[in-house]
Amino acid sequence: MAIEIGEELRRARTAEAAHFEAVATFNDAKSLRLQALKDELAGLAAEPFELELTPGDTPRLWIDLITSVVMEPDPKTYRMVQDGQGVFETTNPAEMVQQVKRIMAHGTIAQTRKAAISRLGRGVNNRYSAATVLFAGASGFAFGAVTLLALLNI
Repeated sequence: MAIEIGEELRRARTAEAAHFEAVATFNDAKSLRLQALKDELAGLAAEPFELELTPGDTPRLWIDLITSVVMEPDPKTYRMVQDGQGVFETTNPAEMVQQVKRIMAHGTIAQTRKAAISRLGRGVNNRYSAATVLFAGASGFAFGAVTLLALLNI
């Protein structure tokens, strides 16, 4: 009886090892495809973008902080995920490259606009000059005096 349990235990361990090996091979295929995509995009990475490949149960190629590419639902399908939602899916790597280029172009424009607004905001002086304050005070005094004289003559 103990021999039968030991034999079944060995078979179960062998099956589990085969399963883990298949999963690792599956993830390796995903990682290799994502690495090829990263290599194709490497020359395009602009300032706000740092292409980063992260390993794990689901290997992921990060485009920016909220956009990544995964190989789902199979190791031949590229899926772009933005804010946790799939936004584009294809089996053609060239189509995914074009989609990533679009995302990068829109991100670059947004970054440029944000930098321009920031520069404009720094150039604005929110304080008043002494001449402006004196002029406003004198104008207020003059207006008050004219109004008072007009009321007294009525």
